[in-house]
Amino acid sequence: MDGVLIDSERHWNSLDSLFLEDVVNDWEAFDQSRLVGRSLGDIYELLAEEYGISISKDEYLREYNRVARRIYGEKASLMPNVQQTLHEIDALGVAQCLASSSSREWIGYALERFPLGEFFDHIVSADDVGGRGKPDPAIYEYTCKTMACTKDATIVIEDSEPGVKAAQGAGLTVIGYSHKDNTQSLESAEFHVSDLLEIPEIVSGAGNTRH
Repeated sequence: MDGVLIDSERHWNSLDSLFLEDVVNDWEAFDQSRLVGRSLGDIYELLAEEYGISISKDEYLREYNRVARRIYGEKASLMPNVQQTLHEIDALGVAQCLASSSSREWIGYALERFPLGEFFDHIVSADDVGGRGKPDPAIYEYTCKTMACTKDATIVIEDSEPGVKAAQGAGLTVIGYSHKDNTQSLESAEFHVSDLLEIPEIVSGAGNTRH
């Protein structure tokens, strides 16, 4: 979702810093890029283990939920060409799933604001796999089971290194989406695009049984 469908990463970067600077103990060593693609629970564990954090997990979850509501409800926008791309993939007869490390509640905030829900046959969040986010392959393994699709007939679109690792860990083919605000390494992805409108052609060339 973030960085592929919704232009939210840059807002996370700015609001994250305002919130986390006050609660991360070793702020000078903190590397914000390590948070991209991870679930909320995984991020808390990372912060606690490697940088130290001064608030409880419950406090952290409440604050992050407040930030998420503001980002998805007020600040974020759609990535360029999202709706046309989803429409073209749909026209190919290809089933589509939104699979995100975000919570189902956060996905709900985004879909309340942006009319994308009609394109997706299924929606999968980290909540569906016990909070395990990328690079754990659990989300993509669960997605394949939910959609009843074979792994060789499935293509994942990712903009983060943890996301690419998660998809490939599940045995899936990956399209790496790079854009001007994306500093993640996507070299290991099987395909690379800089415009979402390149994706339908890849999907069509790969065969119309893909998901």
